[in-house]
Amino acid sequence: MLDEVQIELGEGEEILATGEKNDVMCYCFTALFCVATVLFFYEAFSAPRLYMRAAFGFTFFILPFVTVYLLNSYKYNQIYLTDKRIIIKQKDCIEGIPYEEVKEFMGFDTIYLKSNRKFMFAYTNIDNLQEQFKEIYPLYKKSFITIKDVIFVIFAVLFILAVKFVPEHIYNVKQAYELKKQQSQYVITNKDEYMAYLQRVLKLHWAPPKMSKDAKVTVEFQILPDGSMVNEKVIETSGNRELDNSALFALRKAKPLKKLPKDLKKEKEVIINFTFDYNVKN
Repeated sequence: MLDEVQIELGEGEEILATGEKNDVMCYCFTALFCVATVLFFYEAFSAPRLYMRAAFGFTFFILPFVTVYLLNSYKYNQIYLTDKRIIIKQKDCIEGIPYEEVKEFMGFDTIYLKSNRKFMFAYTNIDNLQEQFKEIYPLYKKSFITIKDVIFVIFAVLFILAVKFVPEHIYNVKQAYELKKQQSQYVITNKDEYMAYLQRVLKLHWAPPKMSKDAKVTVEFQILPDGSMVNEKVIETSGNRELDNSALFALRKAKPLKKLPKDLKKEKEVIINFTFDYNVKN
């Protein structure tokens, strides 16, 4: 057990610094992971697509294990710096690491050894301990930037982007799913209802790029009696290729449309000119 493991110092050896555990950060991260677990559990059952349910379900399954691992790391792992070595106190053992064995002493609570081992310290501040280590062992030279630093930055950027865009994407997918579900529950009987339906569907699936000024693009397409859409093209460009492409992409995402009502089926051809109007204020 942890309490039975005692640090035995050598003759003349003394502890100079200790990694400080951060209770507030521990509680905050634990609460965050618990909330994330509940949210992913909910999404695993309510997501409109099977692959999304599988992804949320897998994450929900993994999060509790991650939470327990971090809590155990916080509870058991501790680090001390003496004038001769680094001492790492784990759950049921103590390990002394000679200075010359240290490959990289990271500021975000990780120590890499030249033997390709590493020690992670959850919710522990070891920045001051790192500075002490540099003073005691001047031969240690940390690289200005390493591959691990680059990977960490990339994952941090990806995480920020995911937090920003994934919820919005999930919301849009849910909205599209709900709309299609509603559409299947009623039958359009006349031209006016169909045009109103068409306008809602195209606007829902339109995801224009962010622009600094107003713009509009007009597209043309033909609707067949069974709701198929053919001959899509831009007939009045906005002058911005991304905006034009977003309009065509909205048409593709809206396929297939509902079947034409009787009064439209009588017409020889049903050709639609539709304008996507981008307004900066709205």
